[in-house]
Amino acid sequence: HADRFRSMIEEDAFLEYAEYVGNFYGTPKKIYNQTAVTYNRRFFNNTVGVSAGFYFHYDGVGLGLQQILKVSVNLQKTVYRPKK
Repeated sequence: HADRFRSMIEEDAFLEYAEYVGNFYGTPKKIYNQTAVTYNRRFFNNTVGVSAGFYFHYDGVGLGLQQILKVSVNLQKTVYRPKK
């Protein structure tokens, strides 16, 4: 794989790349395939929301993984309660 990685460097195929202790790391400009697995859930009468996801992407050389976790709070529901 080292020869393929070096040829991709020469082709300017990476946004960034590095070689460390004989291993190569890089962020490709082109992603050939991306798959997302996500989860969304709201709690406490839609006051708190949780979104989580795993994004798998294949760049033609290796498989990458990105993990995302997002927590949201609707402060208007927790702070402001209009009188009926």
